[in-house]
Amino acid sequence: MKIIGSKLSPFVRFVRAVCAELNVAYDYHEVSSMADPTPEDLELVSRNNPAMKIPILEDNGKNIFDSRIIAQYLLQHHAGAANADFDPTMSLEKENQMTVLYAAADAALLRFLMLKTHPEINADQGYMKKSLDRISSCLSHLDQDKTFGKTFGLPELWSLFLLEWFAARNIYDWSDHANLKAVYQTYKSRPSITDTRPQGL
Repeated sequence: MKIIGSKLSPFVRFVRAVCAELNVAYDYHEVSSMADPTPEDLELVSRNNPAMKIPILEDNGKNIFDSRIIAQYLLQHHAGAANADFDPTMSLEKENQMTVLYAAADAALLRFLMLKTHPEINADQGYMKKSLDRISSCLSHLDQDKTFGKTFGLPELWSLFLLEWFAARNIYDWSDHANLKAVYQTYKSRPSITDTRPQGL
């Protein structure tokens, strides 16, 4: 099993952490950020994923795209080896939580890439403002979800990487979301989090 990705990507961190929580061994191939890739890395990623995105999981002669699909694939094949305190089950509520988290991630990625490549854009108008409103709506919803954080599974794991990325990139201030903050404080020192945390994050 092999993962192609960048250490700075929260999507890649998530997949690597799922492997850690399920005790799945893998080889790791580091590439540059897809926000500013080298020609060689762009060619490698494009050759292995027509969507030109990371992470990419190579397993048994097939490539699997998208961090959420990769996580589901890993659960299907390795849930039985999960750490005792990791919840590998997925309910409708957990799937909804993942959908909300990915909506927030997509909105944040759009803001990050647009402001990186077009710094002249007004971040508080038009679709850019809508992207910020979407992040706020998603995190507020999760903050009020009484089932979120009751166990430690995929939604909680993904939220930690997303929150750290928001803070590191100055995308969104989540300090007023008490439940999310409590979940983060509870699990931020977990090995799957610390072992994948880029230096300086």
